[in-house]
Order: sequence, then structure tokens, then C-alpha cells
Amino acid sequence: MDKPLPAQVLYDCIKTLEEEYVTILLKKGDVLLIDNLEVLHSRRPMVNSQINTRRALASICK
Repeated sequence: MDKPLPAQVLYDCIKTLEEEYVTILLKKGDVLLIDNLEVLHSRRPMVNSQINTRRALASICK
């Protein structure tokens, strides 16, 4: 049976993610390709002006 990670390890990971994240501002017509094998990615909360203006198309392949 796997043991949960110690709380300090989780806090350290969260701290590192917060320190190292990069915001990429996209404008209409921009294309962003992300290699899931190379980066850890997520999306920060959107501000009101961005709501309903974003279209995401995804493809999963090897």
C-alpha cells in the first residue's frame, strides 16, 4: 500500500510551482502547443474579460 506524501513535501511542491510559473498571454489568432511530456501545465483563473472568449482545441497523440 502506498503512503501519502508528507505535508511538507506537498507544501514544497506548491511553493516551487508558484515560484516558477510563467504566464503566456494569448491574443486572437495565437496558437499554443504544449508537449505534455516536457512541461507541467495548468490554467490560472480567468479574469472577467477572458470569460467566453477562449476556444480550446485539444489533440492527444504520440
